[in-house]
Amino acid sequence: MNEDLKETLMREINRQIEDLNLVDGGSKEEQMIVQNVCSLTDTLNKLESSEMDAFDKQERREAEKVKNRAAHALEVEKSKIKLDRVLFEGGKIIIPGLLSWLFYNRALRLILKYEETGRIVSDGGRMASRLPNPFGFWKK
Repeated sequence: MNEDLKETLMREINRQIEDLNLVDGGSKEEQMIVQNVCSLTDTLNKLESSEMDAFDKQERREAEKVKNRAAHALEVEKSKIKLDRVLFEGGKIIIPGLLSWLFYNRALRLILKYEETGRIVSDGGRMASRLPNPFGFWKK
C-alpha cells in the first residue's frame, strides 16, 4: 500500500515538474504548481519518515524480545538450587558458628579453671572476677 502511494506521489511530483516547464515564469499557475510540488514532497517525506519509524520500532521490539528471553533464561538458571550453592551458603553459616563455639570453649577452659573447692585459680579467671565498679567515682 505504501509503495503504491509512494509511486503515485512520485509520478504526480514528476508530472507537476513537467507542467512547471510548460508554464510562464511568475504566473499564478507557476505559484500553484510550486506549492503543489512542495506539499507533495512534504507528504512523501512524512510517508518515508513514518515508514522508517515503523521499521525502527519493529527492530527495537525484536531486540527487546531477544534481550528479555536472554534475561529470563539467566534468571531461571540463577533460581535453580544446586548442591554446590547449598553447600557454600550453608558453610557461610556453619563455619563461623563452629569457630566461635570452639573459641568460646577454649577461652572458658583457660579462664575458668576451678580447684576442687570451686575457687578460680587461673589469672584470667581472677582478672575477670574483679570487674571494675562503675560507681567507684562517687566513693570517697
